[in-house]
Amino acid sequence: HPFRIARGCLPAAGIGPEIALKSLADKETNRICQPVLIGDGEILLETARKLDLDLEFIRIKQGEDFPENKSSPLIYDLQNIAESFPTGKDN
Repeated sequence: HPFRIARGCLPAAGIGPEIALKSLADKETNRICQPVLIGDGEILLETARKLDLDLEFIRIKQGEDFPENKSSPLIYDLQNIAESFPTGKDN
């Protein structure tokens, strides 16, 4: 994959986990880029299980670098972000 595309998947601030995960089931998406989902890792993984999606993810945890391997979609967990952001205000 020549590049990565990141997408937030918070129900209140982006597209919901179901839509984001279903888009990853499209083989063409994974062929042309490496998707990076930014959201709650536990919710994303649980939702993928509930939807019975056959997806392998690489989950990036706090302190880890983005892997060189670009063959699987990535989950960048919100727990990696130390700062909290108030909703309804410009940040």
